[in-house]
Formats: sequence, structure tokens, C-alpha cells
Amino acid sequence: MRCKECGGVLLPRADVSGISIRSALFALKNGGIITGTEFEKLDRSWMEHRKKNGLDAFGRRAETCK
Repeated sequence: MRCKECGGVLLPRADVSGISIRSALFALKNGGIITGTEFEKLDRSWMEHRKKNGLDAFGRRAETCK
């Protein structure tokens, strides 16, 4: 990502920490890399894995209130 004003790099290409797993799945589907059926299967699998392991949308352990 580059700054619109100065053209400087804001985020290196390898930094995907701000992209949720589900957003990545939508991008793969919209880019034609996976089919709608594959998307649904992966999305369902991700939701199950997320709930089972207490993860947030980005795949990190969800914060809990004390």
C-alpha cells in the first residue's frame, strides 16, 4: 500500500495482519482462484475451526475480559 500524497510505502506486501481470513476467502473467490462451492466449504470449515479454538476474525486468540 502506498501513500496517495508522497508515494511512500505504508504497508509492505507481506503484511496481511489487517486482513481477516474471511476477507481473504472472498478475495480468492472473486479472483477466480476458488469456486463458489470451494468458498462455501472453506468458509464453513474456518467458522468451525474459529469457534473451536477461540480465535478472532484474523486467526488470533480472542481477547477475553477479566
